[in-house]
Amino acid sequence: MTFFRECTRPNYMVGCPQIDEQHKELFPIFNQLQTYFHSPQGEIFFHQTFKNLLEYTRYHFSTEEQLMVFHGYPDFEAHKKEHEAIRKKVLEFDQYRSNDDLKLFDEAVQFLIIWLSHHIFQVDKRLVLCHS
Repeated sequence: MTFFRECTRPNYMVGCPQIDEQHKELFPIFNQLQTYFHSPQGEIFFHQTFKNLLEYTRYHFSTEEQLMVFHGYPDFEAHKKEHEAIRKKVLEFDQYRSNDDLKLFDEAVQFLIIWLSHHIFQVDKRLVLCHS
């Protein structure tokens, strides 16, 4: 299943070109993660893709947080705490994969997809509206 096929549609755009471009980079990593997870030959690529997801997420959250500080975003602390919570959750999810608990890991990937959609549609859009 490829969840983020249509990441360039207007409803996925938050209105900040820098964030929108980063989201476009993030979605294919999720798609690759799902593809490799469900493919017998994907084992080789899965761990590197997951590492890429962790690194890119760190970079993306850092960018968002820098923009929030620069623009004096009033909900900065709450937004940052949400980023920190999902970072911890992703590291927990990696343990499922390491322990070969594939069912739990698949559920974790689905959770991340839902979380990311909510974060973009609800949280990131508020960030951009604040700066308009």
